Amino acid sequence: MDRSPLYQKRKADFADCLMGATNRLSGCETTVTFDQSASKQEGFRGI
Repeated sequence: MDRSPLYQKRKADFADCLMGATNRLSGCETTVTFDQSASKQEGFRGI
C-alpha cells in the first residue's frame, strides 16, 4: 500500500500517518498520539 497520498493530504507527520494506517488495517478505529496536528485528524485522538 502506498502511504504517500495519505500523508500528503494530512497535516500530521509521516510517522503518525503510517501508524494510523497500520492501526486501521489491524482493525483499530482510533490512534492515540501526542502530536497536536495529528490529533485533529479523523481516526486520531490526542493525549
